[in-house]
Amino acid sequence: TESVKHWYKGPDFLWLKEEDWRLQQPEFVINEMDPEVQRVKQVNSTSITFEPVLDIIERRISNWNRMKRVMALVLLFIRKCKKQPTTEMQVNDIEKAGKKLIKMEQHKYLSTALKDSHKRSKKMKWLTKLDPFIDSDGVLKVGGRLQNSEQSNQINFPIILPRKGKISQRLIEW
Repeated sequence: TESVKHWYKGPDFLWLKEEDWRLQQPEFVINEMDPEVQRVKQVNSTSITFEPVLDIIERRISNWNRMKRVMALVLLFIRKCKKQPTTEMQVNDIEKAGKKLIKMEQHKYLSTALKDSHKRSKKMKWLTKLDPFIDSDGVLKVGGRLQNSEQSNQINFPIILPRKGKISQRLIEW
């Protein structure tokens, strides 16, 4: 009967004046030893995925000239971040960007070959036949008898490019 009265009339405090209502919620005491009480555990984590610039450029750009220009902009941005004196992008910046792309491609595909070149393994036999050397710009090039030629260094010492590389494909298509 008491529960029915409560159902129809509501709680007793509703029949009082609003000034007499309790404005605060009753305080509950939580017993920490109670097995029903669970502590809230919060774990925050962030993960940063790193994708090399070369992979992004290879995936998104299908033109060698555009690749060089984008890489030149990346290098210009890096210089600005390091607060080095910068100017507008110039032709030599684009040429440096092309060499940087080639060096990155060589490092990606041929770094193990360069480390193991002194072992003369069967896998790297093709590379040792080319008598490779690294020029002043850090680019891996073909050595050999052509050094005695009177042609320019670009002709005497061609750049070694990996067969599978996207940069190699873009250069051939160019």
